Parts: sequence; C-alpha cells; structure tokens
Amino acid sequence: MDIEKQIQLIDDKNHYLLKAHLEKLSYFDSFKHSINDLSTKLTEQQLKDLLTNKLQVKQGIFAEKTYIQFACETTVNSYFSKNYEETFQYEPQINPKSNKNVDCQIKDFDYIYNVEVKCSSFEGKENIDEKNAFTFEIYGRDKDYDKTKDAMKELSDLMARYQEIKGKIPKSISEEKKMDNNLRDFLILSNKKFNPIPNENEVNILVVCCDDANDMKNWHSYMFAPQGLFTENSFGNPNEYNLVDLVVLSNIYYRHSKYFDKSHLKNNWDFSCAFNLAFKNPFRRKNKEKSIDHFLNIFYHYTDDFEKYIKSLNNDPESIILCIPEFVRIFSNEKGKIIF
Repeated sequence: MDIEKQIQLIDDKNHYLLKAHLEKLSYFDSFKHSINDLSTKLTEQQLKDLLTNKLQVKQGIFAEKTYIQFACETTVNSYFSKNYEETFQYEPQINPKSNKNVDCQIKDFDYIYNVEVKCSSFEGKENIDEKNAFTFEIYGRDKDYDKTKDAMKELSDLMARYQEIKGKIPKSISEEKKMDNNLRDFLILSNKKFNPIPNENEVNILVVCCDDANDMKNWHSYMFAPQGLFTENSFGNPNEYNLVDLVVLSNIYYRHSKYFDKSHLKNNWDFSCAFNLAFKNPFRRKNKEKSIDHFLNIFYHYTDDFEKYIKSLNNDPESIILCIPEFVRIFSNEKGKIIF
C-alpha cells in the first residue's frame, strides 16, 4: 500500500499524520515503519479498517483522542508482529464465550502470550489541569477521605482570603482526577477476553498506556497504594481480574500525544523505545512464574532497575509515592537515556 498516497486523503490540517508528512517529521517515518511491519499480518480489510476508521486516514474532522488510542494499540501490535513474524496473530478470539478479541497473540517456544492494550482519553484529568487552580492529590484510597476534603476546603478558603488581601484574583483548589476506576475497568474488561481456563504456559498481559512520569506514578499507585487493586485490601474484587497475569505500564500515550512538542523523542511508534514497567498480578489464578519470566526476558523494559531502586528506598513512604518520577530523573542522568 502506498502510504504517501493514502495520507493525501486527509483534509483536516490538525491530523497528526498529515502534519508529520507535510513537515517531514521523523514521526511520519516511524509511522511508516510501524504500518509496514504490521501490514504483512493483516488482511486487506483489516488494514483498511485500521487506516481509515481507527487512524482516520480519510476526509473529515480529526478526532485526536480516538487517534491516540489506536496509535498506541498499533504501536504495540506492530512491535510484536515484527519480532514474532511466524506466530503473531492480530485480534484473535481467546475466550470462546466472548465475542471480543484481544489485540494480539504471540508464541515463543512453548509459551503463549495474549496482549490487550488499554488507553484512557485523560479528558477528565485534563479538564482539571486546564483550570487556573491549585491541585492536590491523595495517595491511594484514604480511609479518612472526607476529613481530608474538609481540610483542603479550609486551606482553600485561607488561600483565597490571602490572595484577596494581596489584591489578586483567588484561585480555587481542586482534587487531581483519580483514575483508579479506569484501571479497574481495564482489568475487568480484559479479563473477559482471556481464556477462562488458564494454563501455566499461557500468559495474559494488559498494557496500560500512560502519559508523563507523574501520570505513570499515579497508575502505579492505583495498583500498590492503600486499597490499590494489587493489595490485600483492594477496593475492587480481585476475582473479576484474576485472569490478568501481568500489567505493563508504558508511556506510549505520552510519546504520541502532542508529539510535535516533543522533538527530542524519536521512534515514537516503536514499543521497544518506550518506558515500560511490568507488574505481576498477585491475584492471578495460576503462578505462571516461568512463563512470565520468559516474557520479561524477551521484552524490553526497565522493571529490574526500577525494582532495585524501590528496594533502595527502605520502605520510606514519601519516597515511594514519588518513586517513578525520581527513578526516571536518576536513571536518565546516570544512563543518559531520553525516556520522556
């Protein structure tokens, strides 16, 4: 397929791919490599659906959020299609009782890996971020949540009065949008797509597409902070997501969203160039330790270095809250790698 010719169908100047094509940005070259790798595994109809309906290579108004979500999904699919050409399957049906397909499946030796990609629109979070307000966030699900909100209301009133005295327009104070319910939904929806009869050699993986390092910190907290989904006192029902064996947090949303403001990033469509952290679900139905470890040996991630860093914190609560942004800062400085 002539990608350059297809791009000419786009008439909305805001479309990411048209902008990259017209300005000869590396983002477009990375896109072409990604599509070329994946296209050999797709039927003509599947490729048309991907380009026309999902990535919106057509006439009409550009829906940025929808595009980013499918760009993230395509980034993951193309990576596995390139590296596992003989065993890669696009959107296979894994659960015979469900009409929903996972995004892809690969096999390596005797192991099977089912991969589902989820990506939030971040609209609720962005609406709060765009307000001219002070924001606060609560780590985990605080049992004294109402008291905390009352305290923040008192602080907000004090700050407003202080700003008025200084002759300034008072700023409001808002709670940062918590998205732990989104992660719970991702886990439950993915769970329904996976084989309900698990075996030791088949691993079910949920890839969660995240924004910047601070956002990744939040998604990490949704799993491991007080009442997190991977803790003993989870606010969710672990039986609803016990077929999910591994969760991978990846910054591929960040690498696509407003890519033109991040010229320092290269190979935006390459999953192996993303910042990936993998976490085992402690509630998984079967141990699958050997199968999971094999995947972690063939997949590019920063988990080992991150776990060493976590251990170095000696369970210091304040340091653990900020663990991902601080790890990124230290790792980037020491290794010289551009992660964000």
